[in-house]
Amino acid sequence: MVFLLLVSLCVALGVLDAAVQCRGVTNRGVTDRALCHRCTAIAVQLSSQLSDELPRNDIDLRARLSDSGVREGKVIPYRRSEARVDALLDALCPSLSKHTIGLDGAWVVRVGEETPEHLHHARTLMNTCVDILHDEEDRISAWLMSDASEDPSPEAVSALICRGVCGDNEPADGEPADSEPVEPKPEL
Repeated sequence: MVFLLLVSLCVALGVLDAAVQCRGVTNRGVTDRALCHRCTAIAVQLSSQLSDELPRNDIDLRARLSDSGVREGKVIPYRRSEARVDALLDALCPSLSKHTIGLDGAWVVRVGEETPEHLHHARTLMNTCVDILHDEEDRISAWLMSDASEDPSPEAVSALICRGVCGDNEPADGEPADSEPVEPKPEL
């Protein structure tokens, strides 16, 4: 009885489709699997942004001149700069505004006119993105400024971002592995 009530609640909230089974509800009222799917879509988008990134000049902070006329200060490689991290993370959530759930249940870029359902899906994904960035911004920023960000594969980015959301199960082909639901983090 409780399971049927939970499934009907998930269907009513729009977080359950035919391919996804309701596995447990997190503290935000979203199934763990649905949240994991969203997190994976966010990781794929960040990976795409990293892959499409154009080379940039280093940031020159040598603004002071010594007595002999030599510029003093340091030069920071753009790939290790906070400016890069800010640019990537500031553009991440708004870039998800064109995403919706495809026929197979995976997140895809929407083509065609906007419908209220598409807008709802996009807003849900963007809100999840904001929540994940709020919770994990320091860890993601440190990773982006490290050598590890040289591998912008969706798997590497997903392992970084979705570890706490999807638990120990690694998503494969956009589908999380079957295991027990992850316990939600207590809210402070």
